[in-house]
Amino acid sequence: MQKSYRKKNKTNNWHYKGFKQSNTALQYESRPNDRWQYDVKYYHLIDENNLWVHNLLASDGGALPNYNNPRRPEWYRSGWFSTGNGIEANASTALGDKHQLSFGAKYVKIDWHTDSNNLSKGDEGTDKRTSFYLEDAWSFDAKTRMTLGVRHESLSQDANNVKSTDRATDPVLNITHDLTKADTLRFSAGRTHVFVQAKSAATNIRANVAVPKPERDRNFELDWKHCFSPKAELDLAVFYTDVTDRIVRLVKGGPFYNIDQTKIRGAELGYQHKFTQKLSAFANYTWMSAEDKSNGKTTDAAGIPHQMMNLGLTYREGKWRSTLLGRAVNGWTNGEKYPNSSGYFTADLDLRYEPQTDLGVFLRINNIFNKDYQDKLYHPAEGANFLLGVDMTF
Repeated sequence: MQKSYRKKNKTNNWHYKGFKQSNTALQYESRPNDRWQYDVKYYHLIDENNLWVHNLLASDGGALPNYNNPRRPEWYRSGWFSTGNGIEANASTALGDKHQLSFGAKYVKIDWHTDSNNLSKGDEGTDKRTSFYLEDAWSFDAKTRMTLGVRHESLSQDANNVKSTDRATDPVLNITHDLTKADTLRFSAGRTHVFVQAKSAATNIRANVAVPKPERDRNFELDWKHCFSPKAELDLAVFYTDVTDRIVRLVKGGPFYNIDQTKIRGAELGYQHKFTQKLSAFANYTWMSAEDKSNGKTTDAAGIPHQMMNLGLTYREGKWRSTLLGRAVNGWTNGEKYPNSSGYFTADLDLRYEPQTDLGVFLRINNIFNKDYQDKLYHPAEGANFLLGVDMTF
């Protein structure tokens, strides 16, 4: 997916790049009428990809004119896999009538390995991340609310037997004011950090290139929301992001590096409408202007599109729910000497059946038109694919 630089500033919005899915998860939540609200989660990850290739003669559709040692008929395997474990705890409590205190902690360990047969890219790595956040939300009056928080994250990393540590502390501010019963104004500001993954750091170490410094983002957003009725809502936001040491990769299989500074200005218009109890839809459009400044030069920001649009249509019938999603992205530049990426439109379909409130069966069909596109340079997106699964709440 294309990385978004329109960030919602929340202290407890945890995000670890590369932690793709949780295969096993256990969660405990307190009862809603408890004075203290808390939950504890434990999850385990297994994420694996395999590629097998058999060398063929030209007469069989391959590329080899003949078989001779060592290019005898042989299966080649190239793959990568990762495993991980995590635990997360969150709690909140009311401090009087106007204050709500929230805090939490999270620990995640992810191990990354490439296939032993792929000796030219023998990348190994481990990320250990520990995070803490503290957030205080209070109401000045019936119309104005403010949230102030701080988040601290520390990283212990081992990439190709090169060990390193890093840490960051980031503040967050949100102010919301109800202008009228139908209009709400919100301002948010915050700072975030992005640490390079162990598998990416291993690529640089193998290439004898310095590991990128953490990416540091400052985010500001002003948002106006208007409710036409209980069924229709309009949202207009303008935002600005200042990125220092943005992490990019422009060469296929090559190292990652930092861009000195990236400035992003943009606006987003969103609309939601509930036609009936069964049918609802949404649409949003984002425009961005982004510039890279590096080595004294200012250029169009590599890898960031100028326009994006998302569309969605949801239909509910009893215990069934179906959602059709569309996404359009225009092209973007990839820097000097690299081909520009073309725009694309894709569609996904999500079907869900809930026989009871704590059990759901889902089928997700992604890229249903089998669109051939790249969501970033040298990164072909998957063709049509599907995921069938079951989720349960205990």
